[in-house]
Amino acid sequence: MRRMNKGTMRVVVGLLVGSLIALGAGCLVSGTEVFDFLIGTLNVTGGTFSQDTIDLSEDDTFNDHKDEIELIDRVGFTTEVTNNSAQDALLSVYFSTQAGLSDPVNQATPLFLNVPIPAAGRTVTYDESLDLLLNFDQLQEVIKGGVVTFYTTANSNFNLTLNDLTMIVTFTVGL
Repeated sequence: MRRMNKGTMRVVVGLLVGSLIALGAGCLVSGTEVFDFLIGTLNVTGGTFSQDTIDLSEDDTFNDHKDEIELIDRVGFTTEVTNNSAQDALLSVYFSTQAGLSDPVNQATPLFLNVPIPAAGRTVTYDESLDLLLNFDQLQEVIKGGVVTFYTTANSNFNLTLNDLTMIVTFTVGL
């Protein structure tokens, strides 16, 4: 085995120490934040679209870090869905940065499509919403902007209520 001379050893030790300092600094320059945003109770009518715009700057955690967001890590939802009809229904949700779209199916981005809602209603959990969620990459960008418009509809003439709809956002910030 070949021995290193003192100059080479100093360079290697210097690189190792520098790497450890950089790694340690990396832990200090970023962090993860989580906030729950209560969207509220949404009434969904089949055959038409309801529109609800939210401004995330109303949340202190988002507002405190909005200029430092590096990555939206996760977005999940929770809600208790009441089916005000006597038959099973399907719920679809779209999103956009624009309010007032006349044709959300073609102008907005699908978030959840045809989620089955039994006649008795159902709970949508955070974990389930992560599995159902579509177009996460686009949602990440919209959330970074802070204002999101949701367009909701149900099939046919069904009437649904999304009770206490809450969005849970996990994001990484640079400090």
